[in-house]
Amino acid sequence: MKQLKNILTFGLLLLGIVACEDEFLTLSNPNEIVAESFYTNVDNFHYSLNSVYSATKSLDLFGQAFYIQTLLALPHTSDYWNAQCRNEVTSGDGNMYLAWRGWYRVVARANDLIENAPTYIDKYSPNEAQREELDLILGQAYFLRGFAYFHMVRLWGEAGYAQDSSKLSVPLHLKVATSRDEMMKPRASVGQVYTQIIKDLKLAEELLPPTWNDDNIARVTNYAAKGYLGKVYLYMEEYGQARSYFEEVINSGIFSLLTFEECDDMFQGKLEFSDETIFELNYSIDMTQNIWENGLGSGIALTLAPPGRGWSNCTPHGVNIFRFGSDPRLKIATYAPEDSAANVDGVMMPVGESEFNYTGHSFRKYVPEDYSVYSTNRNSGINYINMRLSDVYLMYAEVLNTTGNDALHQNL
Repeated sequence: MKQLKNILTFGLLLLGIVACEDEFLTLSNPNEIVAESFYTNVDNFHYSLNSVYSATKSLDLFGQAFYIQTLLALPHTSDYWNAQCRNEVTSGDGNMYLAWRGWYRVVARANDLIENAPTYIDKYSPNEAQREELDLILGQAYFLRGFAYFHMVRLWGEAGYAQDSSKLSVPLHLKVATSRDEMMKPRASVGQVYTQIIKDLKLAEELLPPTWNDDNIARVTNYAAKGYLGKVYLYMEEYGQARSYFEEVINSGIFSLLTFEECDDMFQGKLEFSDETIFELNYSIDMTQNIWENGLGSGIALTLAPPGRGWSNCTPHGVNIFRFGSDPRLKIATYAPEDSAANVDGVMMPVGESEFNYTGHSFRKYVPEDYSVYSTNRNSGINYINMRLSDVYLMYAEVLNTTGNDALHQNL
């Protein structure tokens, strides 16, 4: 009887556990933010959009790594330090991983916003003003997603669009993955990725204004979309469409070229959002959080600054110094050993010779002359310029030259 009682007791206990199993498994965290409880008003879409911009400005991308370890290193603009500079990039390269992670973070955050917009509209029936505000938010998200894929298709596409658009590129994620199978999508073709880039940028062109007021000056405009549409078509070697977009930007009357001195100020953070800027990422010195703590500053100068002002890990390739010849732009792009810049104590002194190249030059663009990043919590407030009018003129000249319009090309 005692044994039977124990069996019955155990059985009842087991039934109780089974009965409560569903309740245990369905417990939820009331503090967790999920789409259903977050995307309930336009303000929260703004917060979501801020996270997309933040990802673009992150340490992985234009906050430091992508600019230095990819854009400067892969074309051999810089010397020594990492595998890119030495032409030794492998599939497991850590710097390439940072670029991959950084760009897909931009894509994922943009997808989250874009995917939840229709649900919000259906569920909450926003008024006309709210719909217009949401369209402006969506336009920026489409731009940043297209911007991300444009960088990725050029990094990981196995061929150029005009050479063979059927070659493989990167996985094309256009919605938030909800399963492992959705996360592990196969690679899309180069053509498929370019088609999506064009689609996203054209949506941005349609939804965004030509300018913003001063309070929103860091936001992308439809002229940024037009400029990048021209650049994308140039890479696709569809020169007629590229020319049309470049001419729209040039003839808009919104942008104008800077003087030599103004150009130097722009790359020193003293002339932000100038008349020449088409797309610029905003940074500011953050004395509370440095770049590894998701601070508001840029980490570019920390890596590039001359000895005693930063790490000086990455320097201009010596061969490129000689290519400048007497071109005065060398003074904007680099510090010669005899050039002066502020040390940690704020004293202007010759920067001396950098360690890694035989000319002794250091990078100057995005590296402040009047302060050391060691004295500003290891970050600078210099904005990053993604596209300016001079870039458009150069690309326009390339289109004209390629299509045999040399007479017009020579008049630029």
